[in-house]
Amino acid sequence: MEKPEVCVSFEKTKPAQVVKPLAVIDKCLLQGICELPPEQADECLKILQSKIEPIVTPILIEETIVSYLEAQPDARLVYHRMLDAIQSLGPCWMEEPIELIFRELILQQRISSDLLINSRMYQMLFDTVKNPGKLSREAAAWLPDRRPEKEERLEARREYQTLRKDTYGKDALHFPNLLAFMERGIQQLCVELDSSVELKMHRLNRYLGRNLKMRHAAHVKLIEQAFSEATFDSLDKTPFTRNYLLAEILYDLGTISTYTNEWGHVTNVLTPNRGKQINDEDDQQYVAGALACHQLLTCDAGMNRIAALFSEREIWPGKSLHIPRDKVQMVDEFLK
Repeated sequence: MEKPEVCVSFEKTKPAQVVKPLAVIDKCLLQGICELPPEQADECLKILQSKIEPIVTPILIEETIVSYLEAQPDARLVYHRMLDAIQSLGPCWMEEPIELIFRELILQQRISSDLLINSRMYQMLFDTVKNPGKLSREAAAWLPDRRPEKEERLEARREYQTLRKDTYGKDALHFPNLLAFMERGIQQLCVELDSSVELKMHRLNRYLGRNLKMRHAAHVKLIEQAFSEATFDSLDKTPFTRNYLLAEILYDLGTISTYTNEWGHVTNVLTPNRGKQINDEDDQQYVAGALACHQLLTCDAGMNRIAALFSEREIWPGKSLHIPRDKVQMVDEFLK
């Protein structure tokens, strides 16, 4: 695929001066910390809060609650510790990416000054975190609905991946390096938004439409209008939405793409097995949340790989920090 000329001007972002960076933390990191001896875990959490503003995303709460509910009673201690830590970070609970997109793309609001979760959702999640053994009616309905939603998205993603492989062949999905893979994602976003109205509406409805229309049924016409008016260039005015859509494409392509790493070995961009792909649905939410902040702190190499591409391509002024699970006790070394 030739590189569309418009992609050359893909707007770069400028780093902002911050005193204390807003940093999304993933479940793997928080769990690794909470599995340490209590005094050491407390020290790590204090270090985090002294050097960054740890941001709690709804996906972190969801994953932790699900793990708590699925664990045997005698294995729930670590999840209790995680929920206690999440409670302590209560003032810094972030809105879901899809809601930030609704504010930015559909309502045309600036989201940079207000990333906080809406009060109704906050109260439901806070009550759930505080007493996970006694879910409210709303929380009891919310959690079971999430798995089918992820399964549905995964099936759509796998159908798309099969189509891409059949159309282009595996050789077209090998890249000399990760930045070349990123450029393909940018090209794909350009094609999907600027080729035809039919393709644009199909893709935007797949990426965003189902959830936006389900959550905001009273605004369906406004959502459709925003989709119809969106272009590749106009997304520079809605950078969070743009980066979210690009992340969608990178996660679409990642498991069917390979690249040559720094040691000369050919490897997958993302792990292709189905089990990991269902987890990618959660990983993508962490990455998306981080793209509205300054940092991502993660133990997951694939998540770090995708987020780091946004920094390297200079369309996100933040950075991703990969902290291996067996080194979480050294978190202060990674934050220097």
